[in-house]
Amino acid sequence: MRRVSLWILLITATVFASSSYARPLNVVATTPDIGWLASELLQNDGNVTILLNGYEDAHAVDAVPSFILAAAKADVFCFVGVSLEIGWAPKVIEKTANQKIQPGRDGYCDVGASIETLEKPKGPVDRSMGDVHPEGNPHYYASLPRLADAADTMAAHFAANLDAKGIQRLQSNLEGLKAKLSAKHKDLKAKLNNHFGETLPTLAQYHGNFTYFFESYGFKLFGNVEDTPGVAPSAGAVASKALKARKASVAMVLAVPHNGRSVVEKFGSIANIPVIVHSDMAQPGRDAIKNPLLLQQSLVEKIIEKLPRTAKASP
Repeated sequence: MRRVSLWILLITATVFASSSYARPLNVVATTPDIGWLASELLQNDGNVTILLNGYEDAHAVDAVPSFILAAAKADVFCFVGVSLEIGWAPKVIEKTANQKIQPGRDGYCDVGASIETLEKPKGPVDRSMGDVHPEGNPHYYASLPRLADAADTMAAHFAANLDAKGIQRLQSNLEGLKAKLSAKHKDLKAKLNNHFGETLPTLAQYHGNFTYFFESYGFKLFGNVEDTPGVAPSAGAVASKALKARKASVAMVLAVPHNGRSVVEKFGSIANIPVIVHSDMAQPGRDAIKNPLLLQQSLVEKIIEKLPRTAKASP
């Protein structure tokens, strides 16, 4: 349904292209992953400004003046959504008074609105439950297949602001981008299967940052080190869960740099498993993980490096 809707919008936009403009779109993206998608989709038809550098905890960012200034000039404002930036992105949009990017307008690009999310809570959600998102886990950008879905959503918003020739280029760029994402995912999945066989090991994580990564490649998820999302667990809780992980033959625990590193290392020590601390978000300033494709490759390579081969070597 999403793909059909996209092409209907593209065709409609082409018919009414006389009301659009040929100048490059000014796009503001909250995160490097979303910004990379925008750049790949628009190429020379857009100028993309990325607000975060990939090192931050995207939950805990302020609506700083530089963000507001950038958004004030935007034709399209793209954000991860699923409440990831709920504490600051709405403030940025509101303070700009830029009518193009207000909710309900073509320039308001809530990428997560069309993503099939995981870990969607059942029943009402309140602050006593910790950092729980009513729409589900917001870290879908750790999955290349879901980034392809995100590209569909973004292309629809861009198409509404391009002229006929720009829309044609957008269609071609979208197809090329999705093929690139699919090929990389297929290649990395083959590497994992070659190393581990068809049954991948069970892994743990500190927070829900890697849930979509695990799901997309077929890893089994033991669970999170946290008991309550966003709340540091007690020493006793860490030890208890680590012993359960050891009994369950969990092979590794993953965390992002802004998680409690000492807590993760303690969990790994008690469970007697290796620890990987790795960003789940692209960081343009680091060549090894400057875009989602390289980030996924880096993470897969580190997992293979840390864990022994279990698949039989091909004759």
